[in-house]
Amino acid sequence: MQFKGQRNYMYLYDLPKDQVSSIKIAEAFRKQCGGIIEQRPQIRRDFFRPFYSAIVIIQDPVQYKKACEEMRYFEIEGDEPGKKYQCRALPFDQQLLGSNKDKLTNNNVFYKAPSNEPITYDFLSKNFAQYGPVKSLKISINPDHSQKGFAYICFENQEDALKAAKGDANSFTFEPKDNRQNFGKLVNNLYFKNIPAEMTQDQVKELFAPFGHIQSLIMFKHDIGQYGFVCFGDPDNKDKTYGPACVNKAIDALMNREMTPGADGLKLYVRHALSKSQREQEKLMETIRYKSSKKRVNLYVKNFPNSWTEQDIRQEFGKYGELENVRLEPKKDATGNQYAFVCYKQPDSCATAKQHMANTQIDGKILIINNYEIKEIRQIQMAELKDKTDFEKYRQQQTGGFQWNDLTSQPHLTQIIQQLLQLMQQNGGQPDNRGGMRNQQNNRRG
Repeated sequence: MQFKGQRNYMYLYDLPKDQVSSIKIAEAFRKQCGGIIEQRPQIRRDFFRPFYSAIVIIQDPVQYKKACEEMRYFEIEGDEPGKKYQCRALPFDQQLLGSNKDKLTNNNVFYKAPSNEPITYDFLSKNFAQYGPVKSLKISINPDHSQKGFAYICFENQEDALKAAKGDANSFTFEPKDNRQNFGKLVNNLYFKNIPAEMTQDQVKELFAPFGHIQSLIMFKHDIGQYGFVCFGDPDNKDKTYGPACVNKAIDALMNREMTPGADGLKLYVRHALSKSQREQEKLMETIRYKSSKKRVNLYVKNFPNSWTEQDIRQEFGKYGELENVRLEPKKDATGNQYAFVCYKQPDSCATAKQHMANTQIDGKILIINNYEIKEIRQIQMAELKDKTDFEKYRQQQTGGFQWNDLTSQPHLTQIIQQLLQLMQQNGGQPDNRGGMRNQQNNRRG
């Protein structure tokens, strides 16, 4: 489908965060369908999503049509030899926009792989094509690209989705998130913590037994009690939804149940169990949220006298408001100077301190103060800059030299070209073969 302005867009999904680059995307298109990407892909680098996404513009309509047919499911090369990551590419489709997805709810089917068998897009395409035209497929994966064991199939028509749900033993009618109580996760395992140290494993089993058949339960100890995992499952091993339903019931009934009396007593914490990669992703999200909440009250300070102590910093910056924390880094930066982080309790105090203290001279050194930048955001900005530079070099290699777009992306070269053109217009001449300028009179004489 063509977009406004005669541009053809493809949306890329499930891109591995630490592996993807514009060059790798371009190479994937070149190898799989022979397409040439002239414009750098617009990679969306988002902390709070497990994968990156991207938009690719393919100007040539013939190449675009070929890419739509052959690039729906493609692989990104990993840094390790032989390592590849499965990704998806979909042509622009008005119905698949976030604001319109609800209209396709009844066109979707949920597929659960039997016995945790690996799912492939080739299998899904062939298996569900018998029920009708398929609009899109999605294999659900973890942040490390391991499969979760289920997939979603979106049909062109609702009637075909109903036929598939009835005809395939491992498929179900899709239910919206608000109505299915995390059914899509199909998580049989529940994580719990804040179990009193004196409780036995049998007593903990009695706690969870009312919610379903327990297949296994393991417990560990730490400083404030015990924690562990409980797995529910259908005793007949037939109903795939049995375990997840038990987990949801246990969470609804047990969350924050008092385990020891008193205001400071232990309260039971229960939730769906997460894989290691999911826990790491959640931890990162919590860290970013915390740092973002502190951004307006934090200052990065450097170029102060090396003789300053933490107390000196508190004394100077405490004049502008109440301090929450001061951290003087023991190591020095590349220039051999100390640096520190100053955290205020109020944003206005932070702003006032920066206004009054920045660029002041102390013992012959000019104080440098900047607002605190979140490390993870800075890393993404650096990755974006590197990606842009690398792709420009890649395109030059592919085309065998500079293109006009390459020149206009470099302001100093553009300025030189404009000055030469203006000089030519003023002299009414053209460059000769020695690089000089001849005016019209000299040309006539020649």
